[in-house]
Amino acid sequence: MAGRLQERRSQVYAAQHSQPPLGARSAFRKSAVYSIHPATGVEPVEDGEIIDLGDRHFEVMHLPGHSPGSIGLLERATGTLFSGDTLYDGPLIDALHHSSIPDYVRSLKRLLETPIQIVHAGHDPSFGRERLVELATHQLDHWGA
Repeated sequence: MAGRLQERRSQVYAAQHSQPPLGARSAFRKSAVYSIHPATGVEPVEDGEIIDLGDRHFEVMHLPGHSPGSIGLLERATGTLFSGDTLYDGPLIDALHHSSIPDYVRSLKRLLETPIQIVHAGHDPSFGRERLVELATHQLDHWGA
């Protein structure tokens, strides 16, 4: 029973992480039989494109900086933004090999100019317009922009 439990824990861990915990490596090697299949019907989106979900419409916002292809999805009718990694209520990651501070500056300024009321970020809790302004302004000041 203990062996099966350890093996099951390794399978679950393998599905969630690229490396198992140290004590589970031997069980991981024996039990990690899974594969990831590419999604079908996937098409690239462009800045300004509208994603029509019937009763909701999201505008694609190209927001590079954290990464070159970062996007946000804006529902203009409600001022709701799904910001991904562009802006969240925590320290922004701007030093990755593919990050660009000049692009990030342009993206944050664009967000400040957009009528956003609530941000659902890729990390940390959601926040409103006032916090968006605080976070973006603080980061722009930090960069001297």
